[in-house]
Amino acid sequence: MFLDLRRGRHGLTDSRAQVVKRIQQLTGHLIPSAKLPLISDVQTLLAVLVRPPKSKKLAEEIQARGELQALPNVAVHQRRITSVDKQKRVGRWKVIVQELEKRDLPAFGSGDYGRYVETKWVRAAEIALRSAKAEKARAKKKERSG
Repeated sequence: MFLDLRRGRHGLTDSRAQVVKRIQQLTGHLIPSAKLPLISDVQTLLAVLVRPPKSKKLAEEIQARGELQALPNVAVHQRRITSVDKQKRVGRWKVIVQELEKRDLPAFGSGDYGRYVETKWVRAAEIALRSAKAEKARAKKKERSG
């Protein structure tokens, strides 16, 4: 099957599936199933295949434009600025970590403390209730069989 793309628009109504399959085999570009009904000629097929690359992050897009970076009250960062980043910038983070270590508290996350104690109490009650029900069921089964 040969398509001359230089001639303009060609109808792909009869052999659309064959053409799309062959292009996928040759190029390795997969065409989403939702786009297949939209493809009626070679021009729309090429429009689906050839897409401009998406920018990966908003920060890169803003830096490429350069409009906002000229403003004095705008700062563009590659990732989200956390409270730890702010404390490090001011020079307070080392002192905070030392004080937390003195008190045996974790600097990040929950450390060895885990979830709330109340959750463990509720789960322990649920487990005890299940095991009691299972024990009763075993006793009834033993009475019936014995």
